[in-house]
Amino acid sequence: MNVYAILLRPMKRGTQRSERVPLKPDALRKIAQSSGVQLLDILVCQGMFEAALICRAHDSPALARLLDALEGWHTEALLAAS
Repeated sequence: MNVYAILLRPMKRGTQRSERVPLKPDALRKIAQSSGVQLLDILVCQGMFEAALICRAHDSPALARLLDALEGWHTEALLAAS
């Protein structure tokens, strides 16, 4: 299983497809579980990124489902360990 760090920054209002997913732990955990990803931690950041999600996924398609479900956020996924 691989561990990933997902960096989140908000999309500009004009580019959003719908409402932004809130950075609430319960909401993010449900989204991650439905994508087949285990959410390990949520870090609030200052600067260019608003938050970082530390999660564990079996494969890249599961991580891609999570990234697609994070409506209203620009995401950058980094492989932390394998």
